[in-house]
Amino acid sequence: MGTGIFEATDPALGAQIDAETLLHDLLDGALQDPAWAGTALTGEMDVQVASDATRGQVVLYQCGQPVHVGFDVWRFTATISVLANDPVTAWRLASHLSSAVPSWTYGKGPVCSSRLTAGFHRSADIKENMPKASKEYTADILVEARAARGDTNRKETPCP
Repeated sequence: MGTGIFEATDPALGAQIDAETLLHDLLDGALQDPAWAGTALTGEMDVQVASDATRGQVVLYQCGQPVHVGFDVWRFTATISVLANDPVTAWRLASHLSSAVPSWTYGKGPVCSSRLTAGFHRSADIKENMPKASKEYTADILVEARAARGDTNRKETPCP
């Protein structure tokens, strides 16, 4: 049985977005350039992050709670941190990501809008369990994205 007109137009119906997986996939796509080969991508701070930062660079991300803004569109904030053993490399990677984030809107996929809400800025130089030479740059982003649909009979709703 197909979806009725009321179900197809009800803005409250639809699955929740998996913000963490979406952000991981978007960041992974931004790191496909050979210049960033070997960059570790993780959503959790652990002992391995310190090791990866010593050998090269790490992109660490954390997602906020997704908020439903209508139909299948969800909004969430996130923080992206770039850690590297060299300050120049850290800044180059942060600069690359600052241009990659707004471009997610124009790629294929569920992203309706994405932007930096606070640009990359230098974080503390030394953290517990981190190498002394490591540098960290952090930025906050805001993403709106469409959740995956299970019912193919529903029409594509535009992003608000």
